[in-house]
Amino acid sequence: MWKRIDTFNARVQGWAQGKWVVVLGILFVIATILNVGKPWGIAQLEAITHHAGTLDQTSYDADKAYEILTQQGEAGRRFYTRLLLTTELVFPAIYRTFNVLFIAFLWGRWLRPESRWRRLALLPFLGMAADYLENGLTLILLVAYPGRLDVVATVGSVVSSFKWVSNYVDYTLMLVGLLGLVIHRFAGRRRAGESTQAETQVHSRVEVTQ
Repeated sequence: MWKRIDTFNARVQGWAQGKWVVVLGILFVIATILNVGKPWGIAQLEAITHHAGTLDQTSYDADKAYEILTQQGEAGRRFYTRLLLTTELVFPAIYRTFNVLFIAFLWGRWLRPESRWRRLALLPFLGMAADYLENGLTLILLVAYPGRLDVVATVGSVVSSFKWVSNYVDYTLMLVGLLGLVIHRFAGRRRAGESTQAETQVHSRVEVTQ
């Protein structure tokens, strides 16, 4: 299994170049605007439902889930379904792929190519899987409404919590990558300065000897 992971990770590292990070970053911004704003995103849903909320929360129980769906109303639930089948179908892939490449790019600037720590760049893919699973479970609840599927709602809450935790893991890996890059460059400049100073001292000694 680890061999396959390392093979896949090597491919990811190959794509973790500045130009692709920038491209994914631009796509991420566009996808975020479409997914959050009006007229296709969450802002529109909130306007239709008078801020009833969504199931994209850190945790909730079955009763809370159905309270939200009920408050959304028929028009809100219909728009929520369309949202999950359009912008929410694309956003997780772009968002998490950007995270993967950005983390791989940062860590690759200061870790050796053979370092096993570089596997951590693949963790956002787990968040992507959780995001899609959460959306799928929410769709099941919407299609079955007003019938209650409490088990599905409960599992959806667990998956949603995992997804949000994975977001914070991604941000932590980015922060560590940035800190590592700064430290690595500072140490490199310091070694370069010490090397130059040592060479200068050697030349001075040679001149004195001559």
